[in-house]
Amino acid sequence: MVEVTTHLLGGAYPDEVLRRLVHHARATLRGDGAGISVPTPEPDLWHMAATDGTYQPWQDAALPLDGTVTAAAIAAHGLVVITD
Repeated sequence: MVEVTTHLLGGAYPDEVLRRLVHHARATLRGDGAGISVPTPEPDLWHMAATDGTYQPWQDAALPLDGTVTAAAIAAHGLVVITD
């Protein structure tokens, strides 16, 4: 997290910092993939703002909310970890 904070304070582009944050979260949790999605003007679509690992094919994609991990995280009011 120090790296992320340093980049933010150093004036790095927010998209770059967000990608670093996703990478750090995936590495810390030893996951295969991670991503951050944000709402779009359409309530049923979310934008994949930053991805890492196996989630990279969805970078910048607009995805339907229904039935997704994002929907599960919103319902849980927190982090969702998927185990195999």
